[in-house]
Amino acid sequence: MGIKALLKKTYLFGSVLILSLSSFAQNCDTTLVNAHLNPAGYKRLYVPTQPCSMYYYSTAAMYGIDAHRQAANLGVPQLVINNAQENSDVSAALYAQGVYNIVPEVWLGMTDSVATFNWKTFDGLPVTYFNWTPGEPNNLAPACKVGTFCTFCFGADAYWCANGEDCAVMNASGEWLDNTCEGSGVTRVCVLEVNTCPVLSKPIDTTICAGASVSVTARDSGGTAPYTYTWNPGAQTGQTITISPSGTATYTVEASDNFHCLTDSTFTITINPNTPTANAGPDIQFCPGATDTLGAATVSGYSYSWSPALGLSSASISNPTISFASNPRTGTLDTFYVLTASSGGCVSRDTVNVTLYPNINNNFTTSTSGVCVNDDVIVTYSGTASGTATYNWNFGSATIVSGSGPGSYVVKWLAPGVDTITLSVADHGCSDTIVSKTVKVFQRQFPLITINGRDTLSTTAFPAYQWLLNGLPISGANTNVYIASVNGNYQVVTTDSSGCSDTSKIHTVVGVGIAAINGQNLIRIYPSPNNGSFIVETTNALGGEITVSDILGRVIMKQTITMDKQPVILSSANGDIAAGEYYVTVQIEGSHYTGKMIISKE
Repeated sequence: MGIKALLKKTYLFGSVLILSLSSFAQNCDTTLVNAHLNPAGYKRLYVPTQPCSMYYYSTAAMYGIDAHRQAANLGVPQLVINNAQENSDVSAALYAQGVYNIVPEVWLGMTDSVATFNWKTFDGLPVTYFNWTPGEPNNLAPACKVGTFCTFCFGADAYWCANGEDCAVMNASGEWLDNTCEGSGVTRVCVLEVNTCPVLSKPIDTTICAGASVSVTARDSGGTAPYTYTWNPGAQTGQTITISPSGTATYTVEASDNFHCLTDSTFTITINPNTPTANAGPDIQFCPGATDTLGAATVSGYSYSWSPALGLSSASISNPTISFASNPRTGTLDTFYVLTASSGGCVSRDTVNVTLYPNINNNFTTSTSGVCVNDDVIVTYSGTASGTATYNWNFGSATIVSGSGPGSYVVKWLAPGVDTITLSVADHGCSDTIVSKTVKVFQRQFPLITINGRDTLSTTAFPAYQWLLNGLPISGANTNVYIASVNGNYQVVTTDSSGCSDTSKIHTVVGVGIAAINGQNLIRIYPSPNNGSFIVETTNALGGEITVSDILGRVIMKQTITMDKQPVILSSANGDIAAGEYYVTVQIEGSHYTGKMIISKE
């Protein structure tokens, strides 16, 4: 088979065509070829010395452009001469069968329409052989063309003037000329050439691993499309198939073109006995900062590759270590790692699931770093709480008021000193560094009241003071000395240098003040002693308030003044009021008077 068979492609050209069918084309269905071309007006051109081609010629002359279109419609390429022998053989056959009696020239299947004098077949393949008449090709223009203008060209000559000589012909002497594809007096016979020797490129012999599949493709050239394919063993069809042999086997593929021209080829699929097995190891779970190992022991002759390589000591060994300083997410991170093991071209893969637990941030805050005895301190966990974690708190000598698990906690100390709170957190077997916070506990300084005379109250030195009368703050009474202006129960609240506050015991002041308030409201309390029933007599005091308290400052009763002689009857939940000293305070329009009263049961 010559190079011609490799250059022949399917062409769809409509034009007058000469076609030759070799008598040696025994593997083709010549009847089918004739049935395809005879009704289109083509007759057999016998060229017995060209065994891989069948030639046909058109019985009618036509323009070159029409010859090209007709060949395209028939799916058969126009004549392309590949060597001097074919040129001589085809020219002799055209002369012997009287084709040159129809017209003096026949169309060739080549053009230089893309670039002048760069001749190619109509499907763009290069032309390797030429037999030009001396002085040809010359791209001659019609006589109607003046300079570069085609103004005076009409009909077919207008096409010639605009496009030049883009088609080629062969004359009775076997010489070639370039010619216009459409112009006055240029209708020629078209010759078609059917390639009867298709070539099937052999699929590559392939070695695969046991149990694997391989895709193979048949590559054809020459002949006339379309092709059909049959593969054996297996009787599969199609240009590309997938096969899965159980052992080394030889396959045959047969290709049949549009005219049943046949060719075949064989190839071998070899089974590689190597059977690598990848072992990615068991699924693992570990903590940030910890190290674990993937995979298994190395097998000699294997090569390894891990994907992804994130966190691995090496991605090309069988058993790398894996470690992460921290978890980039707030929750558990699950990742699948794939191990690929290779040996002798065979590949195996295995997958392992790696679980990275979340970071543990066992930190906490305290509402203060210094606190007074018996005051509350709030302890708050500042990490990310987890329902599966264990929180190990140690509050030292503090008393837990409330709180559990991660907290928050309320704690207090009953004695002064310096104490330490610690926390460790464990989750999924992971733990973090123990965190400690120090709290200083201050002793309260209890204030004592001393009295000078009947009305001057004082206490020891403190940074801050607040005097109380009957449990209520006295406006502006913020020094360590206070002079009582009315009878009543006095206390002082002091704050020491540590910020701790405490309240003194009650000190009762009697015998101070006057029985008249604002010079208008006269006060009398009688009888005294009494049995719990007495009169508070006032003037112009309606709407005022009477308060009775015991010597400890506890209020026994309160009563609104509704009359000038207001009766007061004391009682308790258990009946009569107990005997003893009591204080009666009368408040009228912002002023008040306190006097002592004695209850006697005799």
